[in-house]
Amino acid sequence: MHSGSTTIRPGNKPAIIFTLHTPNLEVQEIAVPKNFSDPYLKEWVVIPQNPVIIPTQEIDPLNFRDPTTAWILPDSTWRVIVGSVSNNQGMALLYKSNDFIQWVKVNHSLYSEQNSEMWECPDFFPVYKNDNRNEFNANDGAKYVLKASLAANQHDVYSIGTYDLKNDQFVPDQGFVNDSSLREKPVSLRDKVISGGSIIEVSNITAAQADVEVLINFSDLKNAEKFESNWTNNPQLACNQNGLSKNGEFGPFGLLILASEGLEEYTAVYFRIFYDNNKHVILMCSDQTRSSLNTNPEKTLYGAFMDVDPTSEGLALRVLIDHSVVESYGGKGKAVITARVYPTIAIDENAHLYVFNNGTNSIQFSRLSTWSMNKAQQC
Repeated sequence: MHSGSTTIRPGNKPAIIFTLHTPNLEVQEIAVPKNFSDPYLKEWVVIPQNPVIIPTQEIDPLNFRDPTTAWILPDSTWRVIVGSVSNNQGMALLYKSNDFIQWVKVNHSLYSEQNSEMWECPDFFPVYKNDNRNEFNANDGAKYVLKASLAANQHDVYSIGTYDLKNDQFVPDQGFVNDSSLREKPVSLRDKVISGGSIIEVSNITAAQADVEVLINFSDLKNAEKFESNWTNNPQLACNQNGLSKNGEFGPFGLLILASEGLEEYTAVYFRIFYDNNKHVILMCSDQTRSSLNTNPEKTLYGAFMDVDPTSEGLALRVLIDHSVVESYGGKGKAVITARVYPTIAIDENAHLYVFNNGTNSIQFSRLSTWSMNKAQQC
C-alpha cells in the first residue's frame, strides 16, 4: 500500500513522494513520470536513489508515513513533513532538501502535540485573504493550516496559525479542532423504506450548507437490469442514458440537493444497480442538468462506477453541500464527484433536501444522517 502526495517542481515537473510499507519498516520514496511529454502521465517510475527518507533511530519505524506536498521557501530549500508519533506525542517531522533527492531531518518537528496519537495524512498549506496565491511566504500575513488524521479514532483535525520562517515552525492560534465541530442540529432517519416513485423531504436542516451521510442495504437484487457493454469504461454515457426519468428495477434512487420547493431546480446525486457477468455493477451519477434556471452556467452530468458488493456492504453515500459546491463520496470514497452549481431559487433558506426513489423496487435507507453546518473559523 502506498500513500503520499504530489509536488509540482520547477518546469511543471511533477513528483510523487510516497510511503513504502514493509512488515518492519516504513520509508519514503519518490516516483516521477516515465515520459514527461505524455499529457496523461500514465506511466511512472521510481527513482534509483530510493529510499530518500528513512526513519532515524529515535523514530518508530512503523509509525512514519504519509509525506505531504513539498514546499520551497525563498532560501531555495525544499521542505516536506512526515507524520509520526513518539511517547503519545503526535508530530509532523520536518525534512529539508536542496535538490529534492537528498533529504535531511531537521532537529525539531514542524509542530507536535501531546496526547494526540499517531498523525496520519498530515497536510500544511497557506490561506490568503485577498487573492488566489498558494506560495509559502511567511512574511505576507497569510494564515496557515496544519491538518492531520488521528490514527486511533480516525478523526480529522486541523489547526490555524502562522508559519515562523526563522525557526521553521508552525505556531498555532489554538489547538486542534475536530472537523465534526462544524456539525450542528443533527437529523436522522432509520430503516426508512422508500417505495418506487416516492420523494420525501428531509426537514429541519440548513439544506444550503449541510453534511449528509446515507447507508442503503439490500436483501435481494435478482431482478437488476442488464448492464450494456457500450457503457464499459464510460460511466458518463451510462448516466446520460439512464437519467432520472428512466425508471429501472433498482434506481435511480438517491438525493435531490439544493432543490427548490417546487423542484424547478435541483442537483440529483443517485445510484443505479445493474447486473453483468455474475456480479452487480453500481453506477453513481451527479446530475446538474436541472441545477439552475439560469441558462448561462454549464450543467453537466457526471458519472462513476463503484467496485462495491451492495448485498454484503450496502451502498454508502456522503454529500457535503456548501451553497454552490456539492461534493459526493460514494462507497466510502471509492467514487468522488465534485460539482459547482448556481441555483437561482434554491438558495439559503429556500434550499431543500429530498430523498427519492424513481425505481420500481422499494429501497431501504438503513441510515440517513444529516447535519446543518456551522461556518468555519475565519483566518
